[in-house]
Amino acid sequence: MSHLLSWSKEHLIEAVKKSDNFREVLKNIGLSDKGDNYKTIKKYIRLWDLDVSHFYTRQKKTCKKVYDSIIDKLKDGWRSVLLLTATGRVAESG
Repeated sequence: MSHLLSWSKEHLIEAVKKSDNFREVLKNIGLSDKGDNYKTIKKYIRLWDLDVSHFYTRQKKTCKKVYDSIIDKLKDGWRSVLLLTATGRVAESG
């Protein structure tokens, strides 16, 4: 059984461009973030070879938080040695 899409290719392209993750894509094309909607949009993103390299992943979010924390410490004149733990947390030494 064939299902009609409630959004167009152009609509999906624009949603992907302005979104940071798959959940935002769903929101931007008017779909709920439940059920097979994730699977469906991922299928069409692959089919139409849309670029999602700008999407945030958990790893990118952790790295950004660590980076932002380091920059904040440096702006405050923090002179201690920074240690990055295995969990991605910043620890002070010295």
